[in-house]
Amino acid sequence: MYLVYVPVPFCFILYAISSSVFRATPHNLAAMALERYVAICYPLRHAELCTTKRANITYASIWVLLIVLHGGELIIMLQTSVTNLYRYAICKNDTLLVNPIQNIIRTLSFILCFGLVGIIIIFTYVRIMMVARKVLSQSSSASKAGKTVILHAFQLLLCMASLLSTLTETFLPKKIEYMPITNFFFFTCVPRFLSPVIYGIRDKELRKHMKMSLGKYFK
Repeated sequence: MYLVYVPVPFCFILYAISSSVFRATPHNLAAMALERYVAICYPLRHAELCTTKRANITYASIWVLLIVLHGGELIIMLQTSVTNLYRYAICKNDTLLVNPIQNIIRTLSFILCFGLVGIIIIFTYVRIMMVARKVLSQSSSASKAGKTVILHAFQLLLCMASLLSTLTETFLPKKIEYMPITNFFFFTCVPRFLSPVIYGIRDKELRKHMKMSLGKYFK
């Protein structure tokens, strides 16, 4: 909005951090769905496979993968033109695109990210529902796990909604003055706000305390 010019290296750091946080969310959903899959389909091995140490390794691996992707993009920028790093520019994604290969890497990484996560969620949901049908109990832990995986799928759709901001900024750049802030609020903040709220409402203990707290104001 204010067209602030910053050094390109500083812009790249901001882009790498924000992009990594955005891309890490779908990977985290896939890891959570796989944990539910192991808990229901391999209950005897759940304690062995889904430990805190393995979870930390998984999340660390996700971040290492994202750092490698951005490192590759930085190498391409340096090979294309080192002088770009010494200039000041408005910090946008397009500012950092100095080579067509960068756009290809970004597009492929987004497609692979959301595509792979979608496949994992669908696979885990089908397998969990098959177990739920075998035990013939809709109140079983398998049925509950299936609903949890559905929630992960809904969260994935919320994450993908962030991609719509690119379309709105492309086709409505001059019609709405505060389009960037509007996009950031509706497509980035709101989806990430809904996820913890939904989880909080599903938690029995937290729901009980919420009722107690709200009951004080509506007596």
